[in-house]
This record gives sequence, C-alpha cells and structure tokens, in this order.
Amino acid sequence: MFRKEPLEQGHGMLFDKGTWSSSGFWMKNTYIPLDILFLDDTFTVIDILYDMKPLDTTNRNINKPWRYAIEINAGSMRHIQPGTQINIIE
Repeated sequence: MFRKEPLEQGHGMLFDKGTWSSSGFWMKNTYIPLDILFLDDTFTVIDILYDMKPLDTTNRNINKPWRYAIEINAGSMRHIQPGTQINIIE
C-alpha cells in the first residue's frame, strides 16, 4: 500500500494466509496497477486477477480457495497460466 513506483522486474509481494482462504483483494491506497496470482500450498497457480486498478475499492476474488497470493506489476507476466508452478526466492 501507498507504493507509487512499479515493483522491480521479476519481483512481487507474497501473501501467506497461513491456511486456505476465499477472501479477495482491493486496491485502496495502492497507486500502481497490479495482477494477483493465487497459489495453492505447492505454489501452483490456481487463478489470476488481471489489471487491478489503482485506488479501486472494489473487492475482487477468484471464488476458489487459495493459500498464497503474489502481487506483481500489471501485465508483467501474461505468459503465466493456471497450473504454472512458481519458484519463490527470498
């Protein structure tokens, strides 16, 4: 939140719910457009929300349970599809 510069290429912000969740995301106080990858407990993509608009308070979700979410710059990884395995590097 409150970030005004795009994320570094190939970087994202990982959210670990600690358990399976069906909650959504909104963009309040977020100034850059994002895509959100939703992952299972093996870091496999379940679904993706594309083009989350800056400052939009609309709650969006995928209507499927997920364990992890990664926010990335909008449009930066259009080649990723559900079923893709993601490598997490700290």
